[in-house]
Amino acid sequence: MATTETTIELIPELSIIAIPITKPTGINGRKLKDFLKGEEVVLPPQVEKLIAGTTISCHAFYYSRDVMLMMFAVTSDAGLIENLSGDAKLGKLFGFKGAAVRVIKCPKESFNVLKKYVAGLSTEFGSSGS
Repeated sequence: MATTETTIELIPELSIIAIPITKPTGINGRKLKDFLKGEEVVLPPQVEKLIAGTTISCHAFYYSRDVMLMMFAVTSDAGLIENLSGDAKLGKLFGFKGAAVRVIKCPKESFNVLKKYVAGLSTEFGSSGS
């Protein structure tokens, strides 16, 4: 269970220290998009549009020179399908307005370790999926 206190974690397999966000924090979508571009994270145009048109609540953020892990929830008043497609009629077919998103940037050999770590965080923060 997340606490409201700042904690420091070590991901032993990667020898990185992580200072996690321990409660959801709001993020400006446009600033997030600019940050990810600066970190050379290539986003498909639809995802860029989604990020810019949504409210973002960051649940976890870990950063080191070679590793970045972010988990956040996005919500859109118009609905995610409408936001992604730009089609209001298509958007009305689907009732969901939010989703959990994970961004992992790491060397290829670290990916499976981080994927398992994210699965544990997802359980802690009430997200599902991988």
